Amino acid sequence: MAILPHAAGRSNAGPKPQALRLRADWVRFLVHDLRGPLTSVLANLDFVRGQLDGSAGHREECDALGDSNYELKRMAAMVQDLLDVDRFDRGHLALERAELDVGPLLDGLLRELRWISGARGIELRYHAEPGLTVWADPPLLGRVLENLCRNALRFSPRDQPIDIDLAGRPDDVIVTVINRGPAIHPANREQIFEPYVRLDQQSSAKGVGLGLAFCRLAVEAHGGRIWVEDPPGGGVAFVFSLPRRPAAR
Repeated sequence: MAILPHAAGRSNAGPKPQALRLRADWVRFLVHDLRGPLTSVLANLDFVRGQLDGSAGHREECDALGDSNYELKRMAAMVQDLLDVDRFDRGHLALERAELDVGPLLDGLLRELRWISGARGIELRYHAEPGLTVWADPPLLGRVLENLCRNALRFSPRDQPIDIDLAGRPDDVIVTVINRGPAIHPANREQIFEPYVRLDQQSSAKGVGLGLAFCRLAVEAHGGRIWVEDPPGGGVAFVFSLPRRPAAR
């Protein structure tokens, strides 16, 4: 391997654009390839857990497999967020919208999450006006809801409820996910939606940047917006809006 001589005056030069593109492509391919092993491990965990479920004397094993399953699904969601944030940035993620009833979509998600929430003594409470529909891409909306609910579970204290509220307005639907964890300082409420942002060690929002960045990109691509509020009784409320019908041309 040839060793290039050090160029005078170039010691502080950053990577060239071509090197940055190559690095970005390499990371993209690596993240893409991580999905295969994760999917395989999740399938095997589900199989083993299904074999043990209901068998006498295997409660602790089932609980351990359930915890592992939840964390691996969280990891798989992070990998997917990385891919989709990159696709949004490059303009390669197209929305396939349809009129969608949010209730059944959220019901399915909460059924999946109630195992881990029950193990932590956290009640998932869901309040919705009947028949609320939005003009949205079902998989992307499902991922937004999943990210916000998993984020709420991550920061919620044990034995405190998480509330998911859906309310209709003439032109849009408002979705609110409330947990009773530490408040987010107003100065950080925009920053947490930036990709790859990690706030200081004292911040209650530490480490939530990527999933929330995906949520903002997905919500804004639908023509909605997402923000943070202080709910009555303390905690954190993540709120987003989605249009009820296609935008007028």
